[in-house]
Amino acid sequence: MTSKHAAEITVTGDKEVAKVLRELGATHGKSVERRLARLALGAGLTPLAQRIRKGAPPRTRIRKAIGKRNKRNRRKGIHEAKAGINVGSKAGKAPHGAWFAAGTADRTTKKGQNRGRMLGDNFVVRATKEARPRVQQAMLYRIRQRLPSVIQQVAKKYATGTNQPTIPTDTGPSPDGVPF
Repeated sequence: MTSKHAAEITVTGDKEVAKVLRELGATHGKSVERRLARLALGAGLTPLAQRIRKGAPPRTRIRKAIGKRNKRNRRKGIHEAKAGINVGSKAGKAPHGAWFAAGTADRTTKKGQNRGRMLGDNFVVRATKEARPRVQQAMLYRIRQRLPSVIQQVAKKYATGTNQPTIPTDTGPSPDGVPF
């Protein structure tokens, strides 16, 4: 069972990386992909949370309540990466913070007294769209940065003796010339 927002991430690269993943075998190659995906998701959460904070209404507790979480959900069998209001260690800082982002319908008390409605400000959606290029750059940079060490860790963990993969020491410059 997966979340409706779940995405499958597969790490692909140049011929040298593909060769190393093949040498590690199907199981160990997937292990490298999972580790890199987790690292990349974590790297992408930082610029996303920063952009959401920047787009939040000024002078409110909501800015302090914007956090991030990057962990494995054992019950669902997936890895979750989230950024938003009341997420992670920032949970509970603004109990009604989601009302600012999503808004509310017309509200009434049990006795029927009108309490009005709150118009939503889609600053989270806008920030997510605006942060997309920066998030992708951060994720790609982290993959390029950590690929050799992750391959080395997995190769060391699953070492069988003579069939050691050759580990690339330099994954090359980024295609756009920007580190992240």
